[in-house]
Amino acid sequence: MSACIVGWHHLKFGKHEGRDIEDMIVEATAGAMADAGIEPREVDAIYLGTFNGGFVKQEFPASLVLQAHPDLRFKPSTHVENACATG
Repeated sequence: MSACIVGWHHLKFGKHEGRDIEDMIVEATAGAMADAGIEPREVDAIYLGTFNGGFVKQEFPASLVLQAHPDLRFKPSTHVENACATG
């Protein structure tokens, strides 16, 4: 078995006042799937990188990806964070 990254996305850098983390993660998820050209049912695993997660009340933001589409439910989801080198 081998692994590969087939799609990625990031939001515009800067302040996102008035937006919550859930909305931004759903946007990033849709962008990554569009970049990959795949449907949610084709996703095997989810890896989410966030910067400065200490300011987010949700302790495990990778689980928020599941809100982007019902077919992402029950997919393994991993959160990675390494300050400004995240991802």
